[in-house]
Amino acid sequence: MSMLSVDVDEADVEVLKKIIERSSELFSKIDLLLHTITMKTLTASKSIKPVFAEISVLTTKKDSIEEGLLLLSSVSEYAALASEAQKMLSTPIETVGVVRYLQQLLAGQDLLKNMKRDIRDFSGCVLSFDNSVLMAELRVISYFSSLFGDLEDMKPDLPSVSEAIAVIEYFVSRGDLISVFEAMEKVFVQKLNLVLTPLEAGCTLQKRPANAPYEKGTTGLTVYTKEMISTVSGLTSACNQLELGDSPVLRNTIATYLGTRFLKILSGFSRFVDSLGLSGQDLIMLDVLENLMVLDLALLHWGFGFLTVLEVDREYTNLVTKCLSLLTDWVMFIESRVTQMDRFNQESVPQIVVEVISKIRRISEFASLSMLFENKKLGSWLNVKPPLRFVTIFTSVVQGAEALMDPLEFLMSSYLLDLIDELMIELELALKEASGENGMRKLAQGFTLIKNVVMIETIINRLDSLYRKLGAIGMERLQRLKNRFLKMFLDDWNYASYIIIRDMTQITTTNAMNGGQNSGKEKEQIKELFKNFNESFEEALRNYEKFQIQEKDLRGYLSNEIKKLILNAYNKLYDKYGSGEFTKNRAKYIRYDKLQLERLLNEKL
Repeated sequence: MSMLSVDVDEADVEVLKKIIERSSELFSKIDLLLHTITMKTLTASKSIKPVFAEISVLTTKKDSIEEGLLLLSSVSEYAALASEAQKMLSTPIETVGVVRYLQQLLAGQDLLKNMKRDIRDFSGCVLSFDNSVLMAELRVISYFSSLFGDLEDMKPDLPSVSEAIAVIEYFVSRGDLISVFEAMEKVFVQKLNLVLTPLEAGCTLQKRPANAPYEKGTTGLTVYTKEMISTVSGLTSACNQLELGDSPVLRNTIATYLGTRFLKILSGFSRFVDSLGLSGQDLIMLDVLENLMVLDLALLHWGFGFLTVLEVDREYTNLVTKCLSLLTDWVMFIESRVTQMDRFNQESVPQIVVEVISKIRRISEFASLSMLFENKKLGSWLNVKPPLRFVTIFTSVVQGAEALMDPLEFLMSSYLLDLIDELMIELELALKEASGENGMRKLAQGFTLIKNVVMIETIINRLDSLYRKLGAIGMERLQRLKNRFLKMFLDDWNYASYIIIRDMTQITTTNAMNGGQNSGKEKEQIKELFKNFNESFEEALRNYEKFQIQEKDLRGYLSNEIKKLILNAYNKLYDKYGSGEFTKNRAKYIRYDKLQLERLLNEKL
């Protein structure tokens, strides 16, 4: 059993072995076939791969062509929209209306934004429309500028205001408030330049002959100042109507103009003073300062002035400082004018007085005169070298008068009155120095001086502006001058009055010494008193009549002063001795009673 089993197993093994061998051969053949197939597959793959690549390229190109066709469709659509928008934006704003035009411009801005996003590679189309939009904005700015053609007449209900607001809202809608301000400033600067540039040449000063008459307001600066104030007023009104009053537009506009073109004008004035000085140019420089002061105050009213631009303020202050010497120039002018006179008579003296008072009147007409007294002290203008002669001789200054007036007005008044003091005292000194054999007597000197002071007083009373400039102390100081010269003129009359006072005192003394008895010596003294008075009085009357006073005011003034002086003294004399008890020949000594003397004075004076 066991042997049989072994044989079977060996047979099976043999069979299995053969099967395994055949299987191995089969697997080898299969492996060979697989290898062959693999090699052939690899070879096929290498051959087919370029085909696949070509297919991929063709597929990509197909997609690109489809995208390109789609892009071309978009470009065509955008081009049509851009063309339509360009047509609308090229239409005059006046034709379509500013509101509709701005709506189209906003739509164009959105379209341009989309074009730059979607068809940016088509630069020709995009740039063309971009230029159209830019041109449209320029048209809006230009149209915006045209709305301010006549700012002075703008009113809230005018269409131009609503249109301007629409333009501003367009810029605001873009979130660009700075552009709004810049656009406004550009328009306003253009407006200023348009109005003022043609006037700037007229602000150039030319040297004038020293004695050439000058009329206030005849410089080109006067017209320039008025136009600038008018234009800025219009710009201010426009800002307020457009609700931009608190914006920096107006300030920047004015600052730009002041710091450029206006600064050149100011510098020109300074160069004029530096090169030619102030001699003979005083009134024109006062006029310049007045116009500048008016302009500065007007600009300050709107919230900005020369101070807002450092260079302008510095140049303005520098010009005012240079003109401060005018105060001493006028003082020296009066002294020089009097000392240059070669003869003094009833014709030459009034001529120089009228000339100087006319000068003072012209000076006082300028409001800019007050600028010269800033930070000045009373009388500082008289501190000159060599010292002025009149200062040590007389002044009509009223102590404590400064409490009656504004400090600056007091300084101006004091200065003008000091000039009058100087004129009259210099004339007094000149008349005394010329009182030789052919010169005036003291009486004639006094008459000449008092006559001219009264003339000055009359002129001042007729000139309201000068009268108010001199203020409360003006007439009082003139009266002090009159009193000084009145004493000179009344010298003869004073002597007649003095005789009465002197001799009556002596008689009273003699009478007292004689125990109150009317002695013979006293009678002789009374006779001598009347005799001396009559002679002095009649001589004074004859001298007075020589002057042939025609001026009603002067004649009335002198008549009253003489009568007050003579009648008061004579009435006392007549009341005491008019009975004539001291003489038997009363008519010889008592030629006038009180009424007769007064009647005579009224007739002769």
